[in-house]
Amino acid sequence: MIVETKNCEYNICVAQADERCVFQGDARFDKRNDDGRAGGISTDNLRNDRMRNENKSMSISRFSELTGISRSTLIYYDEIGLFSPAFRGENNYRYYVHQQLTTVNLISVLRDFDVPIKIIKDLVRNRTPENINELMLTQERKLRRKIRWLRDMQKTIRTLRELLDDGIKADENVISERKMNEMPIILGPENDFAGADSFYDAFFRFCKRSKAEGLNLNYPIGGFFDDMDVFLARPSRPSRFFFVNPDGDDRKPEGTYLTGYTRGYYGQTNDLPERMAARARERGLKFEGPVYNIYLLDEISIGDPERYLLQVTVRVS
Repeated sequence: MIVETKNCEYNICVAQADERCVFQGDARFDKRNDDGRAGGISTDNLRNDRMRNENKSMSISRFSELTGISRSTLIYYDEIGLFSPAFRGENNYRYYVHQQLTTVNLISVLRDFDVPIKIIKDLVRNRTPENINELMLTQERKLRRKIRWLRDMQKTIRTLRELLDDGIKADENVISERKMNEMPIILGPENDFAGADSFYDAFFRFCKRSKAEGLNLNYPIGGFFDDMDVFLARPSRPSRFFFVNPDGDDRKPEGTYLTGYTRGYYGQTNDLPERMAARARERGLKFEGPVYNIYLLDEISIGDPERYLLQVTVRVS
């Protein structure tokens, strides 16, 4: 009967024939002594060799410290057959050798690139410059897409923070004139309030269409009214919806805007349109162009829909 045991330095082949033990792969354990006579290896010699081998290796804790990979991750890699220790000692502890650092480094690099474990297993066993290059090209494409997504999320967060900051600082009981910078937006198509269509019917159509066009729905959405007369006539039915989007091709122009605030759920303006019109008359102001409605504080920051904060702006001279 032949039993084979593999470790990091040599293959041991124990042959139970003529009560002799033969070791292959290491010159120190030839089946012949220097004088040509058959040699034998005792159990003590086997134990001593194992001890010498362990002295040349590293424990899992030391290997973890050297590689920066946690013990639990190394154990997990071993359990799934991705990366195993060089051998186990008589105490069943895992032992590693320096030659394994290159393999575990490859695994760490591929894991950082989000390569699936199944693919990593195949590459560890059968890697070539060609298939590694092909994999890198694939991962590079994925990374470019992820970078674009992260940049878009960064812009979204910045936009939301600017609106939140405005909402936190707003003096909502005062209608005032404010200098405002140009703001890029994406204008949607004209709304068709046919029949009994409500604010929400038009809003959901806008969101569905925007999603189909691949637009980021995480950007704030506002209501656009052609002019102040339209806003006064139907304040809960915007002519269009728009996204506050830093990459938008449309613009809310810079200028002086009459600005007012009110609390309430989407489409609810209370008496703000009339109060803004009265304020313009008092100040002798003339309305110019569209009215922009945007919720500075909404479900992102407030749990009670009746407490959402709407900002209404219209350019004046």
